Amino acid sequence: MNDYTLKVSFTEICQAVDLSEQTVVELVEHDIVQTQGDEEGTWFFDVAMVSVAKRAVRLRRDLDLDWSAIAMVLELVEQRDQLKAENESLKRMLQRFL
Repeated sequence: MNDYTLKVSFTEICQAVDLSEQTVVELVEHDIVQTQGDEEGTWFFDVAMVSVAKRAVRLRRDLDLDWSAIAMVLELVEQRDQLKAENESLKRMLQRFL
């Protein structure tokens, strides 16, 4: 990660997603959001983690899933998105040969 990436503090992510500190800690413990920094008080988050945390909270609210299940769902969605992008790229390359 370079120095130009936007970062938010532990407090800022709690406020942005309207979560308690304990809930954000749970998101980190389940690898739903990734941190930078050694200790909870010094954690920083890539600004993209705000949207990941919001998505996780919506999944928990809408589907009543536990954090482990949410981590799995988010990983599967990410893999699906990567596969879709790869598929589109391969389709474009194939079009050049047709």
